[in-house]
Amino acid sequence: SNPCKPLASSHQCWVWEGVGSGKVDFTYIPAQYSEFVLRVPVTGPFDFMKVPLTCTSIALDGVNLNGAVDLTKLPLHLSTFNLFSPTGDTGSLDLTQLPSSLTSIQLSAMTGVTGTLDLTQLPTGLRSLGLFQLTQITATVPWADLPASLLSFKVYKNPGIDAVVPTVIPLPNLQTLDIRENGMWTGQVDFTQLS
Repeated sequence: SNPCKPLASSHQCWVWEGVGSGKVDFTYIPAQYSEFVLRVPVTGPFDFMKVPLTCTSIALDGVNLNGAVDLTKLPLHLSTFNLFSPTGDTGSLDLTQLPSSLTSIQLSAMTGVTGTLDLTQLPTGLRSLGLFQLTQITATVPWADLPASLLSFKVYKNPGIDAVVPTVIPLPNLQTLDIRENGMWTGQVDFTQLS
């Protein structure tokens, strides 16, 4: 374990990385760490409900999900959830029952999950959404139903995610919009209307 650079003076991050196997029990994340980053190819399933109340940010990078990941069972105190380049991912992704506490979610390089992604019921306080290389997922971006709280919306290399881009993007707080190499995107943004 190695401490990583904290995001803020009040935050501390615990990083596990390297070669390994086995399973992880989130119960044992030390109370002084509010962020936990796992970069070891351990095997799921993962019981996120065991994440201590003191830990509000979880990032899993390169883990073996060993099946579907149930995002409906993220703990109610979690503010950030990142899932990057997992193996053994199956099933579908349900983003309609994320905890209301969640302010950021990033999903990247998932090749085994399938189905249609419903983006109409994201948490109303969500500030950052990133969808990257979800190769077998389909979705249509529902601009009017995205949370008005979004500061950052990044979608790239998702061949099944389509959108009709409105002339005026209805996200009043948006600071970052990054759209690249997705499915069928049409429409025309009036950039003079961006603030």
